[in-house]
This record gives sequence, C-alpha cells and structure tokens, in this order.
Amino acid sequence: ERQQQQQQQQSQHHQRPLKPKTRIVVLLIDTMACSACPGSPRETAIRFLEVTGSTAQVALESVTWMHALNVPLSEGVPTFLGTGHVLPAPLKRHAAEGLTSTAKRARLDEPIDRRTVAAPAGASAAAAGPFKAAGAAPKLSHVIPEAEARAAKGLPDGCETHMEGGSGPYKITRRGDVYTCACPAWKNQKLGPFRTCKHIKELRGEEAERRRLVEAGHVGDLDLVRSGLAPGGGGASSSSAAAPAGGAAAKGGKNKDIEKGVMLAHPWDEAKVNPKGYLMSEKLDGMRAVWEAGCLWSRAGNPIAAPAFFLAALPAGIKLDGELFVGRGKFSEVMTICRCTVPNEAAWKRVRYVVFDAPSVKGPLPDRLATARTRLDEHGSNADVVTVHPQVICEGVDHVYRELERVIAFVPPAEGLMLAAPNKPHRGGRCNDILKVKKFHTDDAKVIGHKAGKGRHAGRMGALECVLRTGQRFDVGSGFSDADRDDAKSKYPLGSIVEFRYFEITDAGVPRFPTFLRVRPDVDRAEFP
Repeated sequence: ERQQQQQQQQSQHHQRPLKPKTRIVVLLIDTMACSACPGSPRETAIRFLEVTGSTAQVALESVTWMHALNVPLSEGVPTFLGTGHVLPAPLKRHAAEGLTSTAKRARLDEPIDRRTVAAPAGASAAAAGPFKAAGAAPKLSHVIPEAEARAAKGLPDGCETHMEGGSGPYKITRRGDVYTCACPAWKNQKLGPFRTCKHIKELRGEEAERRRLVEAGHVGDLDLVRSGLAPGGGGASSSSAAAPAGGAAAKGGKNKDIEKGVMLAHPWDEAKVNPKGYLMSEKLDGMRAVWEAGCLWSRAGNPIAAPAFFLAALPAGIKLDGELFVGRGKFSEVMTICRCTVPNEAAWKRVRYVVFDAPSVKGPLPDRLATARTRLDEHGSNADVVTVHPQVICEGVDHVYRELERVIAFVPPAEGLMLAAPNKPHRGGRCNDILKVKKFHTDDAKVIGHKAGKGRHAGRMGALECVLRTGQRFDVGSGFSDADRDDAKSKYPLGSIVEFRYFEITDAGVPRFPTFLRVRPDVDRAEFP
C-alpha cells in the first residue's frame, strides 16, 4: 500500500516509478557482482535509478560523484540504500531531496553538522595532516573550524568548514579530490564536480587549486586570471606573472582604476542632441570588458577568468574597451560563461571580444579605433576571438530612426544603437560623449523588497520593490513568469540589481510602465542607496 502511494506521488512529479521490490533485489544482487562502474555515466545513472528507486536528478548527481571518486556501484548502491548517500559522509545537505521514503527512513537522525566520521579504511596517516590525533587511528571531525582549515590549507577527506561570505557563511566540503562550496559562484558553474571559487582558493591557495584542477584534467592549460599565475595575452611566457595596475589581479581583488575609467552612456534626447556626424553602431547585448596589462576586467573592476587561447589573441601594450558578446538576446548565456572563476574553454570559443574604444590612445574616437585595428593586425589576432566594432557616420535624426528600426527587426532583436561624439577624447564616468538609443528606455534598480501578490498571484510574489540610483522608490510588477514569481526571493534576493524597461519618467520621478528584463550581476550595488 505504501509502495502504491509512493508510485502515485512520483508520477505526479514526472519521476520514474519505483520498480517492484523483487526486481530491486535481483538488480541489487547483479550490481553487487560488479567490480567497477560499467558503461557511460548515463548508463550507470539509469542502472543506479533502477536499483535505488531514487529520482533521475539524485541518480545523476550520485553517479557523477561516484565516477569522480572512483566509487564502484558495488559500494555506492548498498551505502546509498543504507544512508541515503553514495558515501558514508553526506555529499550535500540537500542530496536526500526526492529520495524514496525507504531511503529517507534509513538516514541517520542526528544533524549533519554534528556527525563524526572516521577516516576511510586504508587511508594514509598523511591524509589526515594536522588533524590526525597522535597515537591513534585518525578520527576526523566532520566540521573543521575555519581558522584551523586555513592554517592547514585544506580539509581532510570527508570533512567540511564554513567560511564567511557576502550572504552569510558558505559550507566548503571535501570528498576525495573534489571540493564543493555552497556559494552561488560555485553552484552556477556547469563544469562537473571539478571546479573552484574564491572561497576555496582562499582556503587552499591559488597554486594548490590550479594544480588540483589541472591534474584532474579539467583543462589542458588552466589559466586563472584571478591568481595572476598566467599572464594571458601579449605573447608572454606561461611562467611569468601578469602585472595589472595596482597588482589587483595578482591578489584576485578589485581594480578601482578600471571602474573609474569606464565611459558610460546617457540616453539620447532628440530635443537636445543633433546626432549628425556622430559615430553610430549597434548596441551589443553582452558583458562589458576592459583589456589592460594582460587581464580582462569587468566594468566594475573585477577580474574575468578567461582561457589562455582567448587572452593570447589580445595585444599587449594597449588598453581596449569592448563587449564580450555571444549573440543577440544571449546576455544570460555570456554572463554565465564569463563569470565562472574557472574558464570553460569549449564555452569560451563561442565568445567574441568586440572592441569599440582604445582608452590608452590619445585623440578622438576614429584615431583610437584606427590604432586598435593596427595593433590587432600587428599582433595577428584571431578575428573569431577579437574584432573592432563597425561604425557608420550618422546623417541625422531620420538616419538614427531608420537604423534603429533595422536592428530591432532582427530575430532576436538588437538592444538598440550607440552614438559616440567623434571629436571627443576618452574620459571615464557617465557622460554625454556617448549616447544610447532604444525603442524603450531602460535603467537599473536595486531590489529592496518583495510585495505579496493578489488575485491570480496570491501566495507568491506580486511585484519587486526597487530603488533607483536617485533614491526614488517604485514597484516592478510585470515581465515575470509564474515560475519567477514562485521563486522570487531566491532569484531576486534583497540587494540584487535588476534591469527594467519603461516608457517615460513621470513628473514625480517614477518610471512609467516598468517591465522586468533581467538580473544584472555585473552592476555594482554600491551605486544605489
């Protein structure tokens, strides 16, 4: 009867029904006879699912870890059925979500943070490091104090620690050669179990993390720009370190000089600015990036971890400003690729650096762009990696609107146009030397609250309460799917920055008809009150 109820619940969630108990026993016996994980990870996951009755998500996650740690099915399945995990020590706090009721009942009742695990059989004394108790078999405390873990530059196998972060303490766990972190940066990387983040690098050190990921075969030539271990472009050797301004990249920190030097646009006002003679180009829907001293930086001055092949295509001795671009309407995709702390080379091959300024070159914009083209040609840069953005000379207001209609007719549409004063030198900050032209106005705002919905949206988010850079408060209630509203507090947490579009600003200073567009993790929240 319990089994029938369980099958009913699983089918409601589109999960694979549990096999009959006799079938489980037969498959379990058959699995126990295996000495290693057979077949591909997918085939192993299907076999794991059939035997345990878990969900597809839990099966895939468990098998990924089993392959990473060389745990055969003959060991992983019995352990899973007894504890709800493929290892004696839990892999993740949420790993039991979606398990069968039998597996849930079999889990240990005490809280995970209070468990004590013994070192695996056959583990060497060196594996315990400074945590080993003298004169006894190593008993490893599951939770290691942060100070103790930092002093040891790592964790014993099967243990965890908690490090302070922007949204509270993050749990860092070690399972074999795999380190996991609960921070969003680690979770959002789609790179398999071998990945890193700034918290793990702070704990273990840049060089130790680089060696761990290279030895795991994550990439052939790992280039962690944050660490300053690899120089990137300019033809420098891999043994020499990059020397960005202020040494920020070598420390993995923020470069405030970059942030101050980025030129930002004002919206174009037809009544105030005659665009005739301006340089006009398509506004790209990508991630702003500055190339300086062998490193790529975001507009906020944060280092961007790009692979070695990408950095090698960029010339040394010149500062460039441009956009990391994947394609129209693919802002989320390019942000996912470029914000990973460990670059995914296959994903980066879809990214192009589109240059639209050379701030280190003196003179007007046409001269700066001509110098950029010359330096790229001299360097022999790959056009699939870096190119100079094409510009046309604007003939007047009608030309602007004709070009705007042309670019927004693309599928997906372009974001708009950019107008640049041709005879002005480069200067940092928001100014009228560059102007943005869009069908609708857009702006950024900081989330300061979640308003409950009414009517059809009762029980979920109705609108985001936001604040502009000016301090003006308003609500954004459209542009969200039902799934977005159900999970609003995790998707749009307090303090996050969102981009919205609107028709005009009212006399009260409030955006009229604001509509949510996307989250902007590249915008500094310090710009807002």
